[in-house]
Amino acid sequence: MTYPNMDQVYMPGLYYICRDFTGSLRPQMSEVEELKWFKFKEIPKNIHEPNRRVIEDFIQLIAKE
Repeated sequence: MTYPNMDQVYMPGLYYICRDFTGSLRPQMSEVEELKWFKFKEIPKNIHEPNRRVIEDFIQLIAKE
């Protein structure tokens, strides 16, 4: 990905399935503006395209179970 200032970054995606979670989210504030949980039906449409595709594929997969 290339930012408007021409900085280039690679953003690998790591995805986990978690059935139960306790504790709180702790973002690295210098890198993250906001971090929160969403229900599948409430996921924002304007998320990073590769992440959106993975989430949509996962939702379709679990719908078949």
